[in-house]
Amino acid sequence: MKKMSRKPVAYIPITTMLVMGCIAMPLLSQANSSNPNANSFHQYRGTSGYAYHFDIPFYEQTYPFDFGAAVFLGADNQKRIVNLTPHSFKATSNDIETLSLDEDQVGYRLIKTFGIEAGIAPAAVFSVLSSPLSFNPYAGVVPIAGKKLTTNRFVPAGTNPDRMPKMRIPEKAADLESWLVGDQLQYETVGGVLFAGGIGSSSTAVAEVRYLALGRWAYYVEKTEENRVYLKITNRMIQSLSEKIGALTAVIDNSNFGSTDDRFSFSFRTDTPEGIAAFEDAMTGNLFLADEFDGKGPVERVASSRDKTRGRLTTLSIGFPFAAYLGKTTGTIHTVSDILYHQNNSESKVNYGIYLNEKVIRGALLIGRRSANDFYGTHYVTREADGSIKNGHWGQYVWAYENSKTSPKRLRHEIGQLIKQTGFNPELAVRIPETKTLGYTHSIFRMMFSQESTDELIELAVTGSRAFEEVSSELIANYFADATDKDDICRASLNTETNEMEKDIPYCKKQFTKATAKAILKIRSHLLEMSKLKENKPATFVKAFAQFGKSFLTNRFTVQTIARIATKHPIDMLYRIEGERISRYEKRLGTANATGLSFAHERLQ
Repeated sequence: MKKMSRKPVAYIPITTMLVMGCIAMPLLSQANSSNPNANSFHQYRGTSGYAYHFDIPFYEQTYPFDFGAAVFLGADNQKRIVNLTPHSFKATSNDIETLSLDEDQVGYRLIKTFGIEAGIAPAAVFSVLSSPLSFNPYAGVVPIAGKKLTTNRFVPAGTNPDRMPKMRIPEKAADLESWLVGDQLQYETVGGVLFAGGIGSSSTAVAEVRYLALGRWAYYVEKTEENRVYLKITNRMIQSLSEKIGALTAVIDNSNFGSTDDRFSFSFRTDTPEGIAAFEDAMTGNLFLADEFDGKGPVERVASSRDKTRGRLTTLSIGFPFAAYLGKTTGTIHTVSDILYHQNNSESKVNYGIYLNEKVIRGALLIGRRSANDFYGTHYVTREADGSIKNGHWGQYVWAYENSKTSPKRLRHEIGQLIKQTGFNPELAVRIPETKTLGYTHSIFRMMFSQESTDELIELAVTGSRAFEEVSSELIANYFADATDKDDICRASLNTETNEMEKDIPYCKKQFTKATAKAILKIRSHLLEMSKLKENKPATFVKAFAQFGKSFLTNRFTVQTIARIATKHPIDMLYRIEGERISRYEKRLGTANATGLSFAHERLQ
């Protein structure tokens, strides 16, 4: 196999770009202000950064544009600590548990991320002197380069996570000797080109088209046994075309994007000279020895895959670069993966349809937090080595919340929002002790639609069952039976003060009845469509599955309706709250008693 380049081609080294960017902006501003013949210094809002421009006077008679610079800069710096000590359940199934804090019996996971991407290049502003508001078209092409390193390691009980030595990229097998089994590292490099063109002023960019072409290499390393290491290499090509409308602080970005990922993975034995040599060469991008020793003991090829992703997302963002950013992204994504498992010679084609609804807050002036309210539909076909074929499908609703420095009040609010969304009260309710801060926290709630559960829902739609309408109507009637809003779902939707709520309850009920009935019609329609597609059109099937998920998440009554009518094959629900100080709280919903679950460790993605 030919030698690969581990790092993508970058036009300018990233360090040089950062230095140039830091030096260039003050100089450009100073040069412009010192020139009496030049127009004022301009700053143009871009999708991912800002473009700065200044005039060069002797060009004014020749070219209808000013020269300037376009700058791109993005950074990611996070530390997440997760306490692995399990919560000891004390209450009965009808009581609400109180989360436990500061127990250190098992240890921690310490996850650190540091990444930076930067670019600087000339750009042009085309002068429109007749415009009273100085709205001028602009264009620029910015070469981008960047690096990102994420480490995920185990910290033994009684050890201060902040005093753990840094994990470094294991260029030599000997570097892995200090790792514990289960420690992980992912290293990414990126290089590409950003083109931006549009119309802007010193305060706004009212219209912009952006084209992004990036190449990204990712190396994932995990110590799976004392003398064995797993290596996964991903080569991702990303292409994106965006249309943006916005101002200095508020942007709406509609993006059509596509990406192609090539992945291949190996398992190396680090107690053999051949395995060590093959691993060290692979870390430099040379897989010749990995191929040479594959299947002979020192090396095992695990899997090869290619993922193709297409989607359209809409992002509303508010904020200032690097200081504060608030963003909300919604949209749908379709991914198809072709996977070859070398250890058993089986092949799989997997289609994913995803509905995304996510929010993020970050920046130097803000506490970083992220929430997700997503639905995934999946269909797979596997051909075994003997020629036999297996296929199946399933879906999953995922609510997640992550906060780098959580207050008890904030966590209560987010769990309250989850309860409003799903209606699972008191099943999801917990008591959170009063304290100044909980540190990093991560909460997740999953509803797993197995193939059997999905087929049961499809069958109900195909046979014309009235269960959808009857159960949803009963749920609404029961909730408003005493003319109160016990979970406070009306105020947010009606924007009503508490002292005026009583008279608005009938109107609130009417609005939820109308919205739920409309969503149930869509749910039934999507299930009928899925019934026609699941056998021979998996790509279209998962897209319909994602749309089912979008309608399923309309409100608490649609969520509970689907959960209740799947009686033969109940939907499995898992709930977890964890963090720096919180003992890991995990339970399965719908069982007689809340019991801790042992979650399989998921590899860092």
